[in-house]
Amino acid sequence: MAVVNQSDDVLTHPQASDKLTGARLLSVQVPISIAVADDDGSKYLVAELPDTAILESITLEAAAITGGTSYSLGIFNVDGSSISKDAALASALDMSSISGLPVGPTGAGIRQAMTAVAITDVGKKLFELAGHVSKPLPGSGETLKKTKYRIVLTATTVGSAAATIIARIRYLMAA
Repeated sequence: MAVVNQSDDVLTHPQASDKLTGARLLSVQVPISIAVADDDGSKYLVAELPDTAILESITLEAAAITGGTSYSLGIFNVDGSSISKDAALASALDMSSISGLPVGPTGAGIRQAMTAVAITDVGKKLFELAGHVSKPLPGSGETLKKTKYRIVLTATTVGSAAATIIARIRYLMAA
């Protein structure tokens, strides 16, 4: 096997990266109330973030929700309209059991909620994950980015028990 030298691309000083220069790590923590009467397909606002946010991690912490077998996490326009990214961040999250999950400060199970983001998309800005561009080419059909996006939890199969889900988002913002 040949020796690989990536020093010009990978081992540059961190300050040389446009994604790291002066970036601030921010976080949002939001309690989401799931009611017994909520129907399948219910949507819950998790956060409204700037278009240039770079998602580092999203977790959902909750006790088991009886019958809550499928939740997804997606990206929506600020007006609430979908941009066909209902499950851009995570899909088919099973909230019905905490078996085998790490336990958070509340004693409930912690689920990683960026499971639908490809490893090649880690580090992209939120508008890029939404499939938008900063400068669309005329006639290309590309969508101009918005200034903010909403992260929305959708209960595909909401379950039959009331619960509180603690959503935690960590993201980077350029200074």
